This record gives sequence, structure tokens and C-alpha cells, in this order.
Amino acid sequence: MTQRDTARFGNSDEETLRYLLSLKIILAADGLHPLEEHALSRGMTLMGVPDEIREAVQRFEVGGVQLEDYLPRTATRGRARLLVYDAVRLASADGLYADAEREAVARAALALGVDTFAVRALEGLVQMERVVEQLRRGLLQAD
Repeated sequence: MTQRDTARFGNSDEETLRYLLSLKIILAADGLHPLEEHALSRGMTLMGVPDEIREAVQRFEVGGVQLEDYLPRTATRGRARLLVYDAVRLASADGLYADAEREAVARAALALGVDTFAVRALEGLVQMERVVEQLRRGLLQAD
């Protein structure tokens, strides 16, 4: 993985796995939608996550697990905020950021020390990015 990816996931395969499993658990809060699962899988590929970790995430069954048991153990302030951002962005991949997903994000943020203001700002950032992407498509898409 690149230096940027290490900044996101941490310095070990275990921390990378915990980060990604946390995301999957948050996404499954309202039922894991195929678009969310695809976005997670594509993101792992784009970030250069090793095959064995990607496969472990894909095989992981989220039923009955506690999010707090899977959160990264060594999350810095930046890494914690990246996890919240990634969770919001991926949870919105199906076009709906459901209340159950929002609550799971809030629980993760609380456990990782991300304050409510930062969570709301990150949620707003994701929403603005989606609006900009829709505007770009509308303006530049070929007829």
C-alpha cells in the first residue's frame, strides 16, 4: 500500500482489517446493499489493499457483532476522521444514508474520539461532493 493508504489504514494488516471490517459493520446497519458492498470492494481495490485482507472482509459475516469490538485500536485523529468520512461516503452509495447507518457512524465516532461537530461537517462534505458530482455530470455529459 502507498504511504497515503498507510495513513488511512494504519501500519499493520490487523489495523487495516479492523478499519475495513468497521466500515462493513457500519454499512450493514440497515442491511448491506449491493451498491454499498460494491463501493467497499472497489475502494479496497483502488487503495491497493492486499488480496488476503480484501477476501477476509468479503467473507466476514456482520450478523451479531459489536462495532466497538472491531474499530481500529491505534486510530489517530486524522485516521478516525477518515473512517467517519469513508463510512458516510460508502453508506450513501445506495442513494440513502439511513438512520441506522447514521447511528452506527455516531457510535464509531464517539468511540474514536471524533466530536459531533466534526461528524456533521464530514456528513455535509459528503453531501456537497455528491451534489458537485451530479452537477458535473449534468453539465459535461454528452447528449
